[in-house]
Amino acid sequence: MRSDFERIVQETGAVPLTWDCSRATFPFVNLGDALGPVIVAAMAGLPVRHVGFKSRDTRLCSIGTIVHKMRDGTVHVWGTGVDARRNAMTPGPAEFEVPPETAFVVHAVRGPHSRDTFRRAGVEAPAIYGDPAWFLPRLMPATVEKTHELGVVLHVSELIERHPNSGPLPEFRRYAVPADQSGAVRIIATYHDPTLAALKSKLNEILACKRIVSTSFHGMMLADAYGIPCAKFSLMRGGGRLIDAFDEREQLDHRFADFYAGSGRRKVPAYCQDRGEPTDWAAVADFIDRFWEPIDNDFAALRDAFPLPLAVDPASRDWSSAVSGLDAFTL
Repeated sequence: MRSDFERIVQETGAVPLTWDCSRATFPFVNLGDALGPVIVAAMAGLPVRHVGFKSRDTRLCSIGTIVHKMRDGTVHVWGTGVDARRNAMTPGPAEFEVPPETAFVVHAVRGPHSRDTFRRAGVEAPAIYGDPAWFLPRLMPATVEKTHELGVVLHVSELIERHPNSGPLPEFRRYAVPADQSGAVRIIATYHDPTLAALKSKLNEILACKRIVSTSFHGMMLADAYGIPCAKFSLMRGGGRLIDAFDEREQLDHRFADFYAGSGRRKVPAYCQDRGEPTDWAAVADFIDRFWEPIDNDFAALRDAFPLPLAVDPASRDWSSAVSGLDAFTL
């Protein structure tokens, strides 16, 4: 029997999807946010139709920490994260709760912390975990040459300006790269133009690095998905350490804690360096080489929880042909 969501998609010929898209007042998109429409369109074999965070339309959300922004209508959740300290009704920090006239249908969540947040709010959520961006290597296999020893992916809050070529704020001295290491260490901002070609180009900046250290969640998660040794770039001090994703006493960003707690790799490698102090890049690379381990999880349950019929072969590791029709995409 078809679900109401599947019926709506079949009748309209497009997937109603909510993501943080480009707009007239801001012409760029953040890499992590832009992955949602690409992956959903490719896996469904259908175009997507953008729906706002507040809408009475039945819609899907797939990638990002965006559930707390949703209000009104029926929202289908597949691999999305929830911020336990925010909701759509209250400005500033507040416990997550379901807004009036809003229903959540949860197919999968990013990790067990998001599931716990949903359940505390009275929403049933299965123990199916993962971020749909994990499937990107099937859609866009790595083909670029490794040109840098270490890529440093910045969170958008650390940039001088919201621009694809922005560098870090000057007071963040930990991102300074000595001239003699400029060919080895690459600083990467995650903004890009709202096109598929620009998304691929930004992704290739990450894939051209032999290792990744990142304050951006998707900077690190994509590195893991592609098998690139990586670590979180922590704001704490003390150099390299392994952080337990289930230990609430640890100051691990909730996005990282959520995903890695559900990935099967409980310990998150993190290099701890104060933002105001220069970084020993050789020490970062050495820590990653010694402590990173690949994630042994194909997230098949997440794939199978996709709320529409799959247009890709679930048994195949190559879905690249599904991307060929997305070149005119506006993200």
